Amino acid sequence: MNTSTNIDLIATALLAASGTFPTLKKTGENPHFRSTYVTLEGLLEAVTGGLHRHGITILQGCEDADDGGMTVVTRLLHVSGQWIEGGVRLPLEKPTPQAAGSALSYGRRYGLEAILGLTGTADDDANTAEVHSMNKAKDYQPRPSKVVERKVGPPVEERPVPTQPRPTHIEHGPGTATTTVPACPVCDGKMWDNREGKKNPKAPDYKCRDKTCDGLYWPGDWPPKDAVPAGPAFDEVPEGLQDEDDRPLPF
Repeated sequence: MNTSTNIDLIATALLAASGTFPTLKKTGENPHFRSTYVTLEGLLEAVTGGLHRHGITILQGCEDADDGGMTVVTRLLHVSGQWIEGGVRLPLEKPTPQAAGSALSYGRRYGLEAILGLTGTADDDANTAEVHSMNKAKDYQPRPSKVVERKVGPPVEERPVPTQPRPTHIEHGPGTATTTVPACPVCDGKMWDNREGKKNPKAPDYKCRDKTCDGLYWPGDWPPKDAVPAGPAFDEVPEGLQDEDDRPLPF
């Protein structure tokens, strides 16, 4: 609120004028807030006569606000030149003449009531706004985040890995030692012997016969260094080393 340098005369006149104000009639209705209020026309009709009789007139205008709205200024001017003024700062819902006119009427009514110390409007606007805000926060539900489902195939069957490679395929040659092909270190199945047919010496010596298996033995992996060399088959033992009980009977 702003005032002139001296306000003694206008203060005395304002005090006398306020005693002549009739009871304000709330003839306006606000369906949004379900409340009644004193209209601007009714307010001016109630206070103008008493103010004029004591040398006070009402001046109202508007100024631009920093936020793009407006400030409605109400000044009480006394015949002595003393004055008192106050402003109501209002935002504009839309930058249109209709919105500016509505805000101007609202600011004039509230500004005049405030500077004269009157309560013509239902004093529940702030409470209603607060309840509305609380209800809005209560009804707020966060938007569920989008869940991306990943397609997962059937579980891969785990194949047991033997702790030590063991032979599963034995080939016999007359008069020669037993030729042993190791079992697959992955699936424990049979393997191909590629040692004689491979063109690249760095290629695997053994490869699993199952095309879906990756079991391999690289050069030097088989036989293990700590393996015991295989001896001749029983039926291939020289005759001179056989026991008498093992020799064919003479009949």
